[in-house]
Amino acid sequence: MPTAWLSGVEASRRWQSLWVTAARGVSGLLGIAVPLVVVRALDQTTFGYYKELFLVSATASGLLGLGITASLYHLVPRFPQFGQTLLAQSALLLGMLGLSGGVGLLAAGPLLQGLFHAPLAIYLPWVAFLVALSLPVSLLYVAPVVDRRSRLAALVLAGFEILRSAALVVIVMVTRSLVALLVTGCVVMALQCAALVTYLVWRRRTQAPQKDAGLLRAQLRYALPFAAAAFVGLCRDKLHAYYVGGTVTPAEFAVYAVGLMQVPLIDYLTQTLGDVVVLENSAHFAAGRVDEMRRVWYRAAYGLALVALPLFAFAELFACDIIVVLFGASYASAAPIFRVYATTLPLSLLFASPLLRATGDLRAMLSADLASLLVSAGALVLLVGRFGPIGAVGSLVAGYATFVLWASRLNAARLELPVGRFLPWAALTRVLLVSVGTALIAWFAFANTAAAVRLLLGGALGLGLYAATAWRAGLVPAEERRLVSDALRHLRLLVTGNA
Repeated sequence: MPTAWLSGVEASRRWQSLWVTAARGVSGLLGIAVPLVVVRALDQTTFGYYKELFLVSATASGLLGLGITASLYHLVPRFPQFGQTLLAQSALLLGMLGLSGGVGLLAAGPLLQGLFHAPLAIYLPWVAFLVALSLPVSLLYVAPVVDRRSRLAALVLAGFEILRSAALVVIVMVTRSLVALLVTGCVVMALQCAALVTYLVWRRRTQAPQKDAGLLRAQLRYALPFAAAAFVGLCRDKLHAYYVGGTVTPAEFAVYAVGLMQVPLIDYLTQTLGDVVVLENSAHFAAGRVDEMRRVWYRAAYGLALVALPLFAFAELFACDIIVVLFGASYASAAPIFRVYATTLPLSLLFASPLLRATGDLRAMLSADLASLLVSAGALVLLVGRFGPIGAVGSLVAGYATFVLWASRLNAARLELPVGRFLPWAALTRVLLVSVGTALIAWFAFANTAAAVRLLLGGALGLGLYAATAWRAGLVPAEERRLVSDALRHLRLLVTGNA
């Protein structure tokens, strides 16, 4: 095991990442609990409306952000003395963008109803309000992270996710109303906005804002190219969903959207490690420390692989059970879509976008996004007529793979690595073989049982075997082993009251 690649990160940084990762893990588990309740509280057509509205709001928020929050990961570590000014002007910009987006969404109501062939007018005002608030709220979780206040970030993230999830679950179970669900989401979002204002006011007391005429230009110089790349990337990632939503009924779209379910732990772990790659490597790149850049990159890629690859193997083998148990037998046809979509998990190991953001290669990111959009659109035309919804999600995978491979060429050059050493291929192969082997054992052990039994007991057996094998075979690096041991020791002391 190449331990030299994976060592040297300060203990405080490791614990910071652990806090945020744990909070995002809790947030992810609670986040997936909401649609699991909603899918049973609403009929399939109304659940289709819910998924269509979620698609619209996510697209609007992604397009309107203009890379403002992303710029903070790049600028605050470089210019910490201007941290308060950067956060304050970001909040103002995001508030204005959110307001304009909400108004624009209301104006686009007739167009959206025509596109989805659905009566969405009663819901759109609340979705517009959610979009207007979501832009500044996105800063609430970024600000403590870039300030290196990871415990605070974890507390805010987990606390509001618990509040949001509990409120939405209770409301939808009691009312079985999509309108009530949206109103409750707006109320929680308003509380998050209040928390953001409180944090900025409190932060002002510890660091007074410093004026710099060029600071806004510097932020926009980074943010706008990032926004252009993000716009193209978002078009690539959402094109297939809008195509399917415009050609099938809301009930059929509900099935397709269920197949696009993300694995929460991977989603949040990727986001956390990606933040670390950007924050650490922005400073290392500015100082010319290529060796340190490689170390951070290898550590993040291999650390993600230890979690992503076993879950990828498990998702492929148990896809039908996952869908049926979580969403019901009426959504069983979403399993093949989920299997295709899960192939994006191994591609996430390359951290293509975070490395480009860290080095400021945003033009290269735009080029990679444009190439991937063309591939995705072409694949959509070629595949959807023959394979239907599976072809649509296949076009997404083709586009994302194009982006990752295109971007990785430049990332390898920045890290001064040949392709043969760009990833720890031998170590990753061992992790993949153990992942597939333990998942197969779990599958065959419970192959003749009911879906729920197979999922629960097979999942516990497979992941347990994987964890034990990875630990005993030395697949887990020494530094991570010490981190896990320290965490377990702290937990034991806390439980026994000896902390």
